[in-house]
Amino acid sequence: MELIKEVSDDELSIPDSDSDSEYIAMKLIKELFDDKLPIQKLDLRDKYIGFDEIRLLAMALKINDTLVALNLEDNQIDNQCALSLAQILETNTTLTTLNLSRNQINDQCTNILACALKTNTTLTTLDLRENQIERQGALSLANALKNNNTLTTLDLRENQIDSQGIVSFAETLKTNASLKKLGLSSNQIDNQCALSFAETLKTNTTLITLVLMVNQIDGPSVLSLADALKTNSTLTKLGLSCNRIDHQGALSLAEALKTNYSLTTFDLSYNKIDDQCALFLAEALKTNTTLTRLHLEYNQIHDQGALSFAEALKTNTTLTRLHFEYNQIHDQGALSLAEALKTNTTLTALDLRFNPIGYHGTGAFVEALKTNHCLTILDLGNNKINNFNIISQINKKLDINYINKKRLRQLQILCIEKLKLLNKIHEALTLYPAVYDSCMMKYQHTVIL
Repeated sequence: MELIKEVSDDELSIPDSDSDSEYIAMKLIKELFDDKLPIQKLDLRDKYIGFDEIRLLAMALKINDTLVALNLEDNQIDNQCALSLAQILETNTTLTTLNLSRNQINDQCTNILACALKTNTTLTTLDLRENQIERQGALSLANALKNNNTLTTLDLRENQIDSQGIVSFAETLKTNASLKKLGLSSNQIDNQCALSFAETLKTNTTLITLVLMVNQIDGPSVLSLADALKTNSTLTKLGLSCNRIDHQGALSLAEALKTNYSLTTFDLSYNKIDDQCALFLAEALKTNTTLTRLHLEYNQIHDQGALSFAEALKTNTTLTRLHFEYNQIHDQGALSLAEALKTNTTLTALDLRFNPIGYHGTGAFVEALKTNHCLTILDLGNNKINNFNIISQINKKLDINYINKKRLRQLQILCIEKLKLLNKIHEALTLYPAVYDSCMMKYQHTVIL
């Protein structure tokens, strides 16, 4: 058996099936001392790596000038390893991605890493998910971000950071101009934290992804976040799954979507979204022109809520993915959605798993797909459907849509590249809509036998 599994010319990882992972990890780390091997990505997940291996790794990265991504997820990295990890961040000038998730990193270790981040000028992504970081570690990281201007992604999901620690990040982001993605799900975020982030979003112009899922956000804090979305023009992804958002919160967020022109992905799954909330959000989709993905799974949406979204889909021209799994949509709701698909030309994925949809609702989708050429994913798993012939018809049409869509994209690329080869870049940009329309005509009349 090979000791090293070659993933690509510049990426190395250890086969999962090998029994002596720790020994192999040491051999692989030693390969970094060989300047004849231009390793750029090193995957050492779940290999029982501890102090000895981290110390050797730090020594290797003092002289290695090719490694850009290091994955140390799910090992035995603790306080004893902190100084060696800090040494890597202080001396190495090529590493841009470091994954330390699922280890034993607590506040003491985080404090040392934070000090190293103050002077590091290359790391852009740091993953610290599922560790033991609490308030003091969070305060140290937030303080480091006041000096660090290269880190763009920080993932702190599933730690034990309290309200004070979370608020420190909100305050730092008022002046930090580099961080673009921040994950804080499954910590101890309360309404005060949400209010702080709402204030930050009113002035921050760099953050594009904010994940606050699995927390305790409700009431006035949701109103404040919605108010911030009305003026924020950079945030593209917002995760509020598993909070306590109800009627008033949904209404305020829906009002924000009517004027927000940056948000593309919005996750409201696992909340208290019912048919009335669905109506608010659906009305917003009639005027919103940027949202492409909406998650509403695990809520309390029934047929009336599905009808509201069906009406919105008849005029909305931007939404491409809609998630309704684990709700209470029956045949009547499915009929409404299927009717909307006859005219909608942008939705590519609709997830309706685990809803009580039966024969009539499923049959309506078969009819809709006779004229819909855009939908490529329709998930009806775990419903009340026993007719495999109908499912087969749906899958066949979805496959045709997918192949035709792929052909369309290839044709568009060929047209644009041809114009570029002719050194007519300006013409390519100008003619793109015309080229697209031409391709669409060919695409809509393509029949695959």
